[in-house]
Amino acid sequence: MVKKILKEAVKALLYVVLFAVVGLVVFLYSPKSVTSLNYDIDKSSPYDTRESRQELYGRFDSFILNQATSTPFVGWFVVSKGRKLFELRSKGIVDEINSSVVPEGKIKVWYIYNMGVVAKTSKHTIAFDIAAPYLSFSFRGIGDLADIILTSHTHGDHYDTWVLKKGKNLVFPTGTYLAKSYKDKNLYELESGQKVKIDGVSVTAFQTDHRRDQNFDFPVAWYLVEVDGFKLVHTGDGFNFKNIKERDFLYTQDIDILFANNQTVPFNIRDLSPKVVIPLHMHEIMHTKGYLETDGFSDVASSFAKEADSLKGITPYLLFWGESIEYPK
Repeated sequence: MVKKILKEAVKALLYVVLFAVVGLVVFLYSPKSVTSLNYDIDKSSPYDTRESRQELYGRFDSFILNQATSTPFVGWFVVSKGRKLFELRSKGIVDEINSSVVPEGKIKVWYIYNMGVVAKTSKHTIAFDIAAPYLSFSFRGIGDLADIILTSHTHGDHYDTWVLKKGKNLVFPTGTYLAKSYKDKNLYELESGQKVKIDGVSVTAFQTDHRRDQNFDFPVAWYLVEVDGFKLVHTGDGFNFKNIKERDFLYTQDIDILFANNQTVPFNIRDLSPKVVIPLHMHEIMHTKGYLETDGFSDVASSFAKEADSLKGITPYLLFWGESIEYPK
């Protein structure tokens, strides 16, 4: 009887081990459609304006749509080609950011995912809205590198708890539940219009609604960051300003780089008049397929083309996950 029980236990254990091994292989394996696209992106450059780069944008849009689902639950990300591509694109990005030497008078920007970017000067490293698809891990060391991590709001595609746990200085709009979890950090919860200086970097927050919902009670912020002679603006998911005077104040600033939600209307970009705009919040694969259908490079290109005359003098860069630009070029 004991032998039979042991035999059944060993058999069950073997099934568990086999299932775990198969699951791990499926999780780690990247099909050719993923590796091929990653290879072609690696060969390309954000500064490339040739037709081949434009075709690559279209190919990426199609790839994301073709792998999308109407119900992106956590388990689906085990097999998600989008997650697998992100892992390849973000592999080594922490080491790259850490080892990059940025000359004085320049700033280097990496696109991580969704609204997530890292900006590095000769003296400071600033991170905005760092997040990633479910079951992704390679990007999390960014928390160790960033002097300041800014979070625009508390939706899950705009922050990662592991990154925040490692952060030194954390910035939130006032009133978030999330900030309460990091009282042991150098924590800054900013009122609308409030400006603070953190290790020589000035940060100002501006309360907005979330995607035009006209709800100014939910904490959502645009940030103006002044670092080592550069002015950066990050929009998060913000659209309408609670205080119009604060919006008009931003219009008077000499902005170097605007990190703009892809649905930020072109006239806002025109009136902000940044030298460079980097459209973000595209290809967010934790969203549904219906959302992604209007969330690609082609949608941004079409929107910008309609306002081409009013956007003259503003240089847009469409970045793939893991790509970077240096400014001034």
